[in-house]
Amino acid sequence: STAVVAVFRDLWGTVDGVHRANVTIGDFNDLNVLVRGAEAHLIDADSMQFGPFACPMFTARFVDPTRCSPRATSLLLAQPHTANSDWYAFAIMLFSAFCYVDPYGGVYLPKDPKRRVSHDARPLKRITVFHTDVRYPKPAVPFGVLPDDLLDYYHRLLERDERGMFPLMLLERMRWTRCTTCGTEHARAVCPSCATAAPAAVRSVT
Repeated sequence: STAVVAVFRDLWGTVDGVHRANVTIGDFNDLNVLVRGAEAHLIDADSMQFGPFACPMFTARFVDPTRCSPRATSLLLAQPHTANSDWYAFAIMLFSAFCYVDPYGGVYLPKDPKRRVSHDARPLKRITVFHTDVRYPKPAVPFGVLPDDLLDYYHRLLERDERGMFPLMLLERMRWTRCTTCGTEHARAVCPSCATAAPAAVRSVT
């Protein structure tokens, strides 16, 4: 929603400022962000990383899997946090704020039983809610309400391991609206619930 965009635009500036001071947040998660109105404040700064002081702490939902041991059966931090892993956590929080589920939520039900993995191992295998064999949670907001440029960013981040500063323009040009026909709130050119055009046609006008 518009309120979420405002909060994360403010949080973006805070994260950028922390990095400019040569500090890494490290164990960046939704419990160390305090929101007041449209302002987002970082708290629990005792685990931040700077100089020779590393941060060994992490929260499984927000830790960057590229910094974790690929041989483990669950997320296990193997390399130090970086500014890029902070931005990864930022992106995970943003997705969760919009959809009420994190990108590795839902239930993975592959047709081939040999491909089954534990829920905790899914980030290591890059099995996200975008995977065709993942059953998306019914209470969650469908990710199809998000604009194509943001969805493309998440595909590159989560499935291709592209890293870097979160593109602020994705927030700046996002416009949320409520469909006058069905009431769905979305950030697309046309309502994803009411659109009768083929998906390819919808993408071409977004």
